[in-house]
Amino acid sequence: MGAGPPSDSGHQQPELPILPIAARPTGHQVRLLSTIWNAYAQTGRWPTFDYVERTLYGRAPNLSLNAQEVILDCPWIVRPHGLAAYGWVWASNSQHWSLNRDESLGLTVAGMHALPSSPEYRAAHRYVEAFLWALTTIVAAELSADPDPQGVVDVRVRETDLADKMPPHVRADVPMLKDVLDREPPTVRRVRTPEPGTWAVDPELRIRLYNRIDSVDAYLSAVAEDVAPAGAQPTPVAPSALSLPEAIDYLNEVWHRRAGAPLFDIRRADAAAKCALGCASKDEFDSRLSAVGEILAHMRLPGSDRDRLLIDLQQGLPPQLPDEAADRATGAIDDLRLLLSLRTWRQHSGTEPAKRARAAMARVGIQLPTNDWGGAWGRIQAFAVAALNALREEVELIEEIQSFSHNR
Repeated sequence: MGAGPPSDSGHQQPELPILPIAARPTGHQVRLLSTIWNAYAQTGRWPTFDYVERTLYGRAPNLSLNAQEVILDCPWIVRPHGLAAYGWVWASNSQHWSLNRDESLGLTVAGMHALPSSPEYRAAHRYVEAFLWALTTIVAAELSADPDPQGVVDVRVRETDLADKMPPHVRADVPMLKDVLDREPPTVRRVRTPEPGTWAVDPELRIRLYNRIDSVDAYLSAVAEDVAPAGAQPTPVAPSALSLPEAIDYLNEVWHRRAGAPLFDIRRADAAAKCALGCASKDEFDSRLSAVGEILAHMRLPGSDRDRLLIDLQQGLPPQLPDEAADRATGAIDDLRLLLSLRTWRQHSGTEPAKRARAAMARVGIQLPTNDWGGAWGRIQAFAVAALNALREEVELIEEIQSFSHNR
């Protein structure tokens, strides 16, 4: 990127964590980023999702890409509660998992940095360098402000202040920094227009977290610490890797006693085995989720077709249970149907699958894509275990009711 902003040579920089967002993009991801950037470079405005989708799909079948899927596969910095906070791409409605055709797509500093280093992207990398110089200047202005014992100090860094601090080779890029700064976490929604034709940044105190940033990797590490600080890991609901297979077996056994046959017709051993495995990547997550879906899709319910298995189960259990137990059984089956919605969405694009997937993610407490696929899979395991155990307990209640009635 060339010479970056000034750094304190006497300050020992800590070793930076390796973040997925700092990784080299795949070929498909490069096509996405370059499509967005080239449209901006040619018109001076960020393109619509419709333009990006149509360009990536193309006319040659072997080159066609689903833009929504490629965006979802890009790495993201994810907040502790599961919502994606920052990635290579921003969308004007901030819902990257379900994009409207008329909304704008743009590249963040991380996205511009991820572009190849070839001459056609030289301006993008120069913008990244200009941003780092601007960030250094804004942080310095905040830190150098004199405290007022009787009031609150407001810091304002004007466009001209930034230009004065810029080296000549990036000074011409200051005007475009207005839109970049307004999208980046340290300065988002802090860009002002004090007079027509000018702009300034009124930083918040939290911008001090970005002190001594002199590289993109250091900046992304600071963003991760800012928007997704590390905290205590919650105790998983599923106490062991075998909890999900055990919950399936336990429900199968109870159902077998009641109906004379197991509920789940597990035809492939690898599907059951995958339910107990860990997860370290997107592909492994999709494989584990498909295994759960395969098991749920092979239930033995006479007279029910594969597309209505959970619906028929949900309609068949409540009449045999007291109201409160019926509500719990219905809720448990609803939760299992949500897992199938997630699986469908990961395999198929479209508005309706995305809508159901958003509801499923909110219920499970995850956001996809994520930079912690293992954590997301752990939440899925725990969620499935809770639903299966609740369903099993209500089936056992049916047994108790029937036994009581028989013994009277």
